[in-house]
Amino acid sequence: MEISFYQKIRRTLKHLYFALRKIVPAPVFLALSFRVMYYANKFAVMSFISKYKFSLLENLDLSFKKSDTLFILGSGSSINEYSKSQWDEIAEGNSVGFNFWLLHDFTPSFYVYEENLDEKRNNIFYEILERKKDLYAKVPFIVKDIEYKGLSVGKIPAEIKEQIYLSIDLTVGASEEELDLFFMKGNQFITRKNKNGLNVILKKSGTLSYLIFLAQQMNYKKIVLCGIDLNNSNYFYDKPEYDERYPTPSNYANKEGVHPTNLNIEGNIPMEKIIAVIDEQILKPQGIELFVGSKKSALYPIVPYYFENEAQKDCD
Repeated sequence: MEISFYQKIRRTLKHLYFALRKIVPAPVFLALSFRVMYYANKFAVMSFISKYKFSLLENLDLSFKKSDTLFILGSGSSINEYSKSQWDEIAEGNSVGFNFWLLHDFTPSFYVYEENLDEKRNNIFYEILERKKDLYAKVPFIVKDIEYKGLSVGKIPAEIKEQIYLSIDLTVGASEEELDLFFMKGNQFITRKNKNGLNVILKKSGTLSYLIFLAQQMNYKKIVLCGIDLNNSNYFYDKPEYDERYPTPSNYANKEGVHPTNLNIEGNIPMEKIIAVIDEQILKPQGIELFVGSKKSALYPIVPYYFENEAQKDCD
């Protein structure tokens, strides 16, 4: 895995960050932080593009967009309970898989992933991708976190390389109390930068927030979170049938019985809280509707169930 310059200066930036944070008002500090980190991350991504001739995300052809609805396909175990009619509806819209969605038989419209700093998990991902390269040969792949995690260029199948798009993504430190301000300032910044294409995508504490902002910037009007359970650490590929077909990653389990991104611990803002703020501050004011694809999600019923009409039909 090749690591960009960002990791080499990360420690210095972190010390400078905390020093300035103590003396600069929060709104000014966040606005300044977004600007500085954007140019630092852009430099890292453009270095990869210059060296390896990949495409930038802003050059992604959105002609695959055939619907105003985007289904975000997570790896939670509730995915195994979707009906055929639900999968038919997902296929009629647009969908994005991420990280180890590759293990599933359903091929999404496009894909988002990042390198894993655990070499074993990283190797498993690329082994699965190698096996599925023919199925995914025409699927656009968006790679995020380049500035921090780099990219294993030599492990990407040749059939996939022309479909790789590198993302400039953006986050800065913010406490739970600052989330409203973080998303307000961050959304203002990326909206200005994205007037002529997908130049930069905002994120906070995980891929899911990135995907929601990606959907927003792609002008989807409905976003459906499928397999985003958050109340357990079970995955659809925990079933023996997947172990028999592919190498599968081992995943972190915790005593609290919730997904690691949803833990309420020091240094981590629960994903439920992050999604709630994004929904209230960004999506609803823009008329974008957020749904869950399963009532087993920790987000339900605060986030409504998408397939309610189908359930009603089954009862009639």
